[in-house]
Amino acid sequence: MRFDIVREVFFKEVRETLRDRRSLAVMFGVPLLLYPLLTLGMAQLQTSTLQRRDRQAVRVAIENGAAAPHLIEQARAAGARVVDTEAADRALASGRADAILVVPPGAESKALAAEPVEITIRVDRSRTGSGFAEDKVHGVLQRYERWVIRQRLQARGIPESVVRPVLSRTEDVATSDRRLGSRLASLLPMMLLVTGMLGAFFPAINAATAERELGTLETLLVTPATKLELLTGKAAIVLLSGLLTAGLNMVSMSLVLWRAFSLASGKTELAIDPAALGLAYLAAVPTLIFFAGAVLVVGLFARTYREANSYATPVMLLSLVPMAVSMVEPKATPGLLVTPAVNSTIVIRQVLTGGTTPGAFALAFFSSCLYAGLMLSLAARLFTTENLVNPAWEPLSFKGSPARRSIRRLPAIDEALALFAVSMLLLFYLSPEFQRWGLIPLVTANELLMIAAPALVFARIGRYRWAETFSWRPARPSSLIGGALLGIGIVPWVIVIASWQDRIWPRGPEQAVTWTKVILPSLQSHPVATVVLVGLLAGVCEEIFYRGPIQAAFVKRFSARSAVGITAVLFAAAHLDLHGMPMRTVLGFMLGWMVLRGGSVFPAMVAHALIDSTNLAFVAIALRTMGEAGFAAFAANADPLAGPWSGYWIAALIFGGAAAIVGWRLAVPRSGSTGTSLAND
Repeated sequence: MRFDIVREVFFKEVRETLRDRRSLAVMFGVPLLLYPLLTLGMAQLQTSTLQRRDRQAVRVAIENGAAAPHLIEQARAAGARVVDTEAADRALASGRADAILVVPPGAESKALAAEPVEITIRVDRSRTGSGFAEDKVHGVLQRYERWVIRQRLQARGIPESVVRPVLSRTEDVATSDRRLGSRLASLLPMMLLVTGMLGAFFPAINAATAERELGTLETLLVTPATKLELLTGKAAIVLLSGLLTAGLNMVSMSLVLWRAFSLASGKTELAIDPAALGLAYLAAVPTLIFFAGAVLVVGLFARTYREANSYATPVMLLSLVPMAVSMVEPKATPGLLVTPAVNSTIVIRQVLTGGTTPGAFALAFFSSCLYAGLMLSLAARLFTTENLVNPAWEPLSFKGSPARRSIRRLPAIDEALALFAVSMLLLFYLSPEFQRWGLIPLVTANELLMIAAPALVFARIGRYRWAETFSWRPARPSSLIGGALLGIGIVPWVIVIASWQDRIWPRGPEQAVTWTKVILPSLQSHPVATVVLVGLLAGVCEEIFYRGPIQAAFVKRFSARSAVGITAVLFAAAHLDLHGMPMRTVLGFMLGWMVLRGGSVFPAMVAHALIDSTNLAFVAIALRTMGEAGFAAFAANADPLAGPWSGYWIAALIFGGAAAIVGWRLAVPRSGSTGTSLAND
């Protein structure tokens, strides 16, 4: 890529953006002028209104006030104006009274005699300020109640301290920055995304739609610059505008709300934490890029400014997602932390209130980066299409586009990542619904519907070359035998190494809960079916998914080892078990290398299935011989080589290691690879 051309295109778009008054108004006018004037003006107005109402005496009409003479005295002592006690209802209806106190006959004498008395408060809540009047009337009644209690105690010679045995005092342990952060948390996520999208909208229209409408885009495309260089320069100004607008709005809103809340409370107990704001902005950056990319896609789709406004309307509504999340305040589950826009909203709220964790932040941040990359990839695909300058092209109907080609191909990297994201979202949202039915229904639904099915659907829609994409080639019998020996032989080593890892890095309690609630009951009731079905489904479906479109896409672009390594990391990360990720990454690399070198996925399916089945078989045998309590104690203090069964484990390690080595030599040929053909496709 020639960066001098990219720089020239970028500064050309900068000049166009600076000449557009709408862009400047959104980018600088809103955060620097509109926010301060509106927010501070509203805060000042609200503060003066509250102060005026606080100084204003409430007008109270007391019906049957003769039955509680001291109540009238209490009302006047509290600053209330007692008006027109004979025509209370008319006083409230005409607005001469703010509230009515209806006193029952003999109320005060009954109250002093410790008999129950109920005084009714009548207000008109359709009026502005009725809430203030109601609060003040309640204060009058509380004073009257304390007077009645004091009179009762004096009549019986009991000290007043008897009715107050325990005193309470509330202390707020929140720091001043977290107090402001809790208030910003309900507004900042939505404002960041909305303003970021608005800031990117007009530059995107200038960079794409305006040039298509004026007919200059075709001239630009025939220059010596490549389409990627042109898109990079145009996308840079769109992304920069969105990020700059969101950043300015964040700083402006934080300062303005800090000042507004300080004016409203009359105190300076709120403070701004620059580190928390910076971290919140960092959490929002991938989502801002995602929305800026979406706006750029709108600009590429639209042929006129009017069309761009029409297409942008549903896209703009996506930025309102944080409003719904702020209202519901859901718990940060892994499913929500990988959901676009929702994850950034949750993490920003947690950062501002001091409740985030590194794991939650990383999961939300990197999943947002994935979605942002996919959106930018979609923009690149649109920009490089030959229909971009076709006047007859209507993107939503594909009118004027050439006939669909019958050429089959291999998956691209962005398609593989999109497939991975779709599968993960399905697992997060649908898998819990099947968990209550037990392990076998859960694994069946997960593997068939949420892992294998998306891979096959993507291959069908994308017209992939099935044999090359999924490595569906016949395997030699020796390779299948090697996969079986490797799958069985490696399990004892996996168990022992995992036990050593537990000493340094203890397993979290959530894994124990999963074993107790889901896996152990199935192994106890249906041991054979569980061992066979779980291994078979996981081995076949996960190899179709990961060693199919995922690995094929990376092998096409990267070196063999890099492609297999990236696929292995994705394979391990998809299990959402940080403790087991190192071991699964190694196993994923071995399976991927087996497919790449051997050219067939079937030995890897056999190895994968037997790894899972053999592992479950060990657990089933341990449950049968030790019982559930014994197995729980063994798992909690897992050290197979130090227990009474150490001799058996040493033998298993020796024979298993020998079987794994022989199996690896049989399943992975020393020469020959399908990686070269895929990489050069």
